[in-house]
Amino acid sequence: MKKIIFYFIINSLCISFSIAQTKIPLVESMSLTERKISNYASSIRYVALETTDECLLTGELQIITTAQYIFVHDQLECKMYRFDATTGKYLNRIGRKGQGPGEYVRLHGFYIDDLERKCFLFCNTGIYIYNYKGDFLKKISLPRSYCSSRMERIGNYYVLNNVLYLDTKKELCLLDLQGKMIKERLLSYKAPIGFMLSIPFFYKQDGRCYYKNDLSETIYLLDEKLSLKPAYQIDCGKKATNPGEDQFDINRGKYLVNGKIVIGRINGYKNKLYIPYFVNKKGYPTLCQITFSKNLINLFSRI
Repeated sequence: MKKIIFYFIINSLCISFSIAQTKIPLVESMSLTERKISNYASSIRYVALETTDECLLTGELQIITTAQYIFVHDQLECKMYRFDATTGKYLNRIGRKGQGPGEYVRLHGFYIDDLERKCFLFCNTGIYIYNYKGDFLKKISLPRSYCSSRMERIGNYYVLNNVLYLDTKKELCLLDLQGKMIKERLLSYKAPIGFMLSIPFFYKQDGRCYYKNDLSETIYLLDEKLSLKPAYQIDCGKKATNPGEDQFDINRGKYLVNGKIVIGRINGYKNKLYIPYFVNKKGYPTLCQITFSKNLINLFSRI
């Protein structure tokens, strides 16, 4: 059984806005319009990933590609794999789950530094670093107040998010290339009571690093000093992305958004910004399971 990776999915399930404007009128642009991928892509390439006895993929995958390789985190099986980007041939596992030296307990995500040719695997006990062949190199131990799932490189530093930001009030931290913590950034937004809608994330565009926390409707430009400079403001009107106390009904034990707009992981490509979003009045939307059947497509040309 072969797994087919469709590279264009991530860009075609989102609203696309010109980044020439600082204010993004999301709430005014929510009519659904179907557009063909052929209007935006000159070609589409399918890569069938090889299946072996050691590599059987499930349906929940986190994927990072480089010019040479495809790295896949099987979230259900908690395993990491490397494939050839051209042929899809299976190459090797990256680390192993376990309690022994160099083994991780549970993965929350991963990052690939193609300059250093290193794989960073995020576990609740720290960050495990491997080379591309899957050999364990070192472990970075983080304070108990941190649990990271996303990383980005800015110059000679790594910046990490913190999944525990609501509890610890620590939003970001900066590491040098050797893994030493250089600086922390405390949470500067008003934290609501209840359930965290989505984890903070980064995206790269034109060599710059941008940052978004679900507590804020602002997309920030992030530098190697952990300074946040407002870059774009997402206008959701009365359908704010942060529903505050309404997001969790303790008595019913259900997640609620009451028709609010919930923004997923943003991506930038060329002169466009791709913003996946949900509006759900009955329950908490699962951001990682967008499908074409949702028809959440609304594309706009550059102004």
